[in-house]
Amino acid sequence: MWNYPKSALHQAAIDAMKPELDIAAAKAMAAQSKLRRASDAVQALKEHEAEKIATRAKTARLRAERLARAAEVQSPSLAKSARK
Repeated sequence: MWNYPKSALHQAAIDAMKPELDIAAAKAMAAQSKLRRASDAVQALKEHEAEKIATRAKTARLRAERLARAAEVQSPSLAKSARK
């Protein structure tokens, strides 16, 4: 229609309004987002499993320490009752 020199910003705005480019770009961005979400989900699952394993190990260690303290407390009291 108007054939005059356009600034780079104006030409970019015109190009952005072209529906074919918008649809293709939207599809590409959607596919990229889908791939990123999938990889994030895999990474999150790995992190969750690692945290679960660490929690179980910590719980087992703390339980062992608690039982050791309880046994240590009970041992002297058993020894005192055996003396009587």
